[in-house]
Amino acid sequence: MDFDIPTIKTARLTLRPISKDDTQTLHRIINEPDILKYFPNPGPRPMERVEKLVENQLNHWREYKCGWWVIIPHGQSELIGWNGLYYLAETNETEVGYLLSRDFWGKGMPLKPPALL
Repeated sequence: MDFDIPTIKTARLTLRPISKDDTQTLHRIINEPDILKYFPNPGPRPMERVEKLVENQLNHWREYKCGWWVIIPHGQSELIGWNGLYYLAETNETEVGYLLSRDFWGKGMPLKPPALL
């Protein structure tokens, strides 16, 4: 990576840069039932597509200095989803997005502002 992607800690979560090592867990989460129900293409994702998704996010960080972080609750080692910003060059807009494993739906997130490390 040409620059440092910040890690963000909140009262309950760590948001760390996405990496190729996250592909298998992201693949599992992305293919949970109904997880992509409100996404433009809600169908299942093969591993190769998730690998490409992660690579595209790393390239997006390089080019636009924003992208996805993976979400890890404090006290856990495995990610539970992703969140972040995605710049849409064709419209000159930035999209806010997130995806959480179904096991974490309805748990609430802290409202306390994050502190950058």
